[in-house]
Amino acid sequence: QVVAKTFELGASGQHRSGGWAIDWLASAYRATNTNDIQFVASSTRGRGFFRNIGETRRQGFEASLRARHGGFQLGASYAFIDATFRLPVTLSSPANPEANDEGEIDVAAGDRLTGIPRHSATFTADYEGTIGTRAFAIGGDMIARSSQLLVGDEANRNPKVPGYVVFNLRGRVEMVKGVALFGEVRNLFDRDYETFGTFSEVDEVDLAEAPDASDPRALGPGAPRRFTVGIAARF
Repeated sequence: QVVAKTFELGASGQHRSGGWAIDWLASAYRATNTNDIQFVASSTRGRGFFRNIGETRRQGFEASLRARHGGFQLGASYAFIDATFRLPVTLSSPANPEANDEGEIDVAAGDRLTGIPRHSATFTADYEGTIGTRAFAIGGDMIARSSQLLVGDEANRNPKVPGYVVFNLRGRVEMVKGVALFGEVRNLFDRDYETFGTFSEVDEVDLAEAPDASDPRALGPGAPRRFTVGIAARF
């Protein structure tokens, strides 16, 4: 059974200045898990299981800010997380190129937990107004994530999944009262990026999708640029 002890301290507030209405929120936290549980790869290829991994800790800081002035609305948020093992443990990770002959890796106290970016940030900007008698809205956001460790690399010895920044745009215009045309472009600059990483079996199992593959690092690609257009009706 996992036992978690969490401490958190936060504050929030509102402020008005120069016609801007500003809301803000900030908090810091520390959560320590005893007898934490994690899914690990089995020495039997293609299988896995859950096991206790000892004590882990997640601590960090989060902040958000939102500002409004007339039809303008701006927002920003940031999160920092330091997630680590607090006790040494030996884990099975047979496809990890740094594993020993038994397919195991030795995790030291202080090694980072995998699959978790240390830094995450989002910035948004929107505007609502009118053209003649027609209401319209336009906006966008920027999403940024730092690098992360591949799942299965709890010993922190392999290259990381790179960080990324993507931009999105959106808009809406009223055609007639109660009916609006809307559109969105996600990943505006069609950036190639990855959101997840782990290891695949390339030494004993042939992959039809990647013939003659020799690198066991498997990365999950982010979605390419895509467009959405539609009509919204309000009754």
